[in-house]
Amino acid sequence: SWLGKLYDAANLRQSFRIADLAELMDEEQQRQWGATKRDVAGELGMMRHRASGDARILQETWRRLRSRAA
Repeated sequence: SWLGKLYDAANLRQSFRIADLAELMDEEQQRQWGATKRDVAGELGMMRHRASGDARILQETWRRLRSRAA
């Protein structure tokens, strides 16, 4: 990964692992992800493909799915 290459170049050991968010979700959350994300993006009215907007959409989608499961 690009992050691993940065750590290698700095002669540092990467002490964490980056994983796909899907690994943290159960099957029902995975099934609901697309619709929930579309709803969030529409409600927030953020332009896609801006890093901050994408991050905010992902954060809010994850929050909503987690609150439904609780």
